[in-house]
Parts: sequence; C-alpha cells; structure tokens
Amino acid sequence: MNTDIFTEKALELAVRGRLTNKSNGGVRYCANAPQKEKMDEAEEYEPASVIVERIRDERQRMLTEGTLRMKNIKVNTVIYKGEDGLYYEKAQGRVDCIQEEIPFDLPEGWEWCRLGSLFRTVTGNTPPTGDAELYGGEYPFYKPSDLDKGFAVDSAAETVTERGFERGHTAPLNSVLVTCIGTVGKTGYIKKQGIFNQQMNAILPNRMISPEYTYFSVCADYMQKQIKANSSSATMPILNKTKFDNLLFILPPLNTQKKIAEKLKRIVFASEKIRGEREELELLIARTKEKVLDMAVRGKLVPQEDGDEPAEALLERIGKEHGNDKSGWEVGCDNSYYEKPEEKAFEIPRSWKFTSLRRIGRIVGGGTPKTSVSEYWNGDIPWITPSDLGGKEKKTVNVIANGERSISRKGLDSSTARIVPKGAVLYSCRAPIGYAAIAENPLATSQGIKAFIPYSEISSEYIYFCLKAFTVNIVKNASGASFKEISAAELGDTVLPLPPKKEQERISAKIKEIFISLDKILKCLE
Repeated sequence: MNTDIFTEKALELAVRGRLTNKSNGGVRYCANAPQKEKMDEAEEYEPASVIVERIRDERQRMLTEGTLRMKNIKVNTVIYKGEDGLYYEKAQGRVDCIQEEIPFDLPEGWEWCRLGSLFRTVTGNTPPTGDAELYGGEYPFYKPSDLDKGFAVDSAAETVTERGFERGHTAPLNSVLVTCIGTVGKTGYIKKQGIFNQQMNAILPNRMISPEYTYFSVCADYMQKQIKANSSSATMPILNKTKFDNLLFILPPLNTQKKIAEKLKRIVFASEKIRGEREELELLIARTKEKVLDMAVRGKLVPQEDGDEPAEALLERIGKEHGNDKSGWEVGCDNSYYEKPEEKAFEIPRSWKFTSLRRIGRIVGGGTPKTSVSEYWNGDIPWITPSDLGGKEKKTVNVIANGERSISRKGLDSSTARIVPKGAVLYSCRAPIGYAAIAENPLATSQGIKAFIPYSEISSEYIYFCLKAFTVNIVKNASGASFKEISAAELGDTVLPLPPKKEQERISAKIKEIFISLDKILKCLE
C-alpha cells in the first residue's frame, strides 16, 4: 500500500465533504440541555457563513478597540454563490465573478473563503545571527527542515533564548507553518510555541476554526496546487505574502471541521504505522537477501550432487586454455610459475575451489570520449555509466542493454572505452562501488565501470551474485582520498568461492526464485 497516496486521497475526500456524513449546516441541539450547552452545540452546527460573519464582526470590534490595526488585514472579502449558480466575490463594494477560480462545488453549509479573510498570517524572520546570546535556549527556532514531522512539530534543530524569542516572530501553539520560499507548500502543525524564519508564513490560530482542520486543509491537494500555481517560476520558487493571503480556503461548519480532523488524524497515524512497518519489512527483506547470498557463496543454498565435475578440474581446464595469462600466479625459486594459493575466508564444500576473478575471466576497463566533440556521441554503441547501473538496482538480476547516452565508432576509437560482449558482468568501481548488471548485448562503458568477461564455463549470473555478496569486502580494499575506487588489478585479486559449473547454475536459479518471492511480498503492499 502506498500510504502517501492513501493519505492524499483521504485529504481530498475530506475537503470535498465526502469523508464525514454531510451536514445541512442547520442548528441542531437538545431542547432539554442547559443553556450554555445549547449555545455551544448551536455554534458547532452553524453553517460556515455564520462563522465568516462572526469573524468579520470580531475584526471590526478589534479595529475599533485598537487591538487590531488595518495593516494586519490584507484581505476582507466575501465569496458567495449567485442565483445563476456562479461564484462571486464582494470586496469594498465591488463584485467580481470568480467562477474560474473555484475548482469544485461544496456541500450545503460550507463556504469558499480567502485565507487572509479568516486568519491573521505572519511572515517569519531571523534574529541577528551575530548575537550569540540570542541562540541556544529553550524556544524552538523553526525552519522548513523542521516541518518534516508534519502534524507533530514540537521541536527544532536550532533553538533561541528568551531574548532571541522576543526578537523573532512568534508561532503560537496550534499555528500552521507553511514554507513559501524554496520547497513551497511544506506544512507543519506547531505543538510547541517558538519562532520561525523568513522562509515560512504562519497561519495563526482562530478560536472559531479548528486549528487541526486548518492544518489538514492546507495539506490537501486543492491548496497545494494553489500554492505552487501562485509561486514564482524562478530558480527559487517564492509565494509572496499577498498571494498567500489570497489563497482559497474551504470552511465547513465547526462540527464538521472537528469530525474531519479526528478522522484524518486516525488515518494519518494509521498510515504512519503502516509506513513504519513497511520500512521494517523492507529492511528485513534486504537482510534476508543478504543472508541468501551469504548461504549461496558458502555452498549452503542448494545441495551438492555427486555427478558434478569438481571446480578444481574446471580451473585446470581453464588454466590450460588461457594459461598464457600468468598475472594471478607467483614465481618460485626455480623461476617457474606456480598458482598463487588463495586465502580461505570460510569453509566451502569439497567440490568447490577458492579462486581469484582474474583466473576465471578477463577484466576490461572503460573510457569516456571527449564530450566537446559532437561526432563522438549519439552513435549506435550503447555507453554505460555507474548511474545507469544504479537505476537498474531494483531488479532480481539486473540486465542492461542501453544507458542514457551512446557513442559513435569514432568516439570508441578515440578513448579507452572498449566494446564488451553480451554476458559481461558490469561492476561500478567508483562513485559508488557496488552497482552491478549483466550486459544484455555488446556495449561500452565509462571508466567508472570494470567489465568482467567470464570464460566459457563460468556463469555470468553466479559471478554477478558473488560480486553483490562480496561488495562490502571489496569496498574495504578500495583506495583513494577524495573518493574510494577499485582498480582492475584490485578487482582481479578478489577471491571468490567457485562451485562446479552445474552447481553455479542451480545456485543462480535458486537465488532468483527466492528473490522473486521476496519482491512479491513488497509488491503486495503497494
């Protein structure tokens, strides 16, 4: 199950009035209840239009009393549906049709409003960073990265002292912070009072509107689309304060807001639990695959069969056929060549033999033609880089036919790149070490890849799985200051356990069978 898509769908249903039982917006309360309870319940079931009027009246009262200044009210409009079924907006005696702005109709008793006509919004700031006495206290200093907690933002990576808090713009408890510079639309619900930086706007809580509903509404697709559509299209997206206040906001009756928030909280918490369990399962499956590979290279995955030719005989035959390559051998006191004994890392079956890669195949490096010469590129020779291999890593056995780019015959001849045959095992030897794939057809590679071309009686798939199993050890032997790299010689020195030819094939088949079954488990959760 994709929990993100599930949550997004729930949010979308909620703001369209399809997540809770529809309310007609009328006043419903028990006639026998005490007067205060009657009034409280009456307010909860009032249509949203009454809430809008009450907010407008309170603003006017605060302006008269001087507790609110006109500069704090950037938007003061009323949106309504006319007799012709179209939406209109009234502001300062002027009426405009805004039907094109309205994405969908709402249930009876709900209202479209401008964000700034319901809430006071504030842009954050940063206290002087040169004053050390302002930082390192008990108050969170929220930044966009701190909003990753979503509905549970109760701490920040950086804090300020009381003096720093007084120099910042306050995000009270239950505020909703929205990133308006950079990753626009990222939203967090504040559960601990703090201050916030200039990359975010705060929607301050309004006692007539559920703050939890406010958070979920801003997270909903209809609001996120507005935020992105109204942001500048520059390299660094910015949603200015005026456009932020003019965003359309869906306001249901108060009781419906509360019901929506409660249901969405349960859904979000359930989704987070599922996500956490999925991550645990993914980790378990990854570890299981590692264990399968470990068992495979130790000879414990499939049984040995008496009729199989021992690996020692296979190596002798390979030595005779390719005996002129003595790079893996050592010279004795009589100046004769002797096979260099391989270090035994663990016990293997009697029919197996430890051997180095160079004794069972060739290792070929890659190269890159000059990028400034256009005729070297876009030819008919596939050209593979480590990043091309990385994109294939989710397959049971990675096979690759083409990369993002190709080179011409002139490009091949001008560089150290070489064409390697179908069946070659490609292995990234830097940035990073460990991506692997099997060539599906002849191709060339960049210098970041070493191609292992196995001799005829060596299984490409078995070597592929061996390299995956031993990558941790290979990385340990890497050298380099800026980044680690394995040379062709170092890769050739890699010692692998070699089973008989037929057992190599049985092992590869068994690994694929198990990996496919494990991948199906994850697939069922999508």
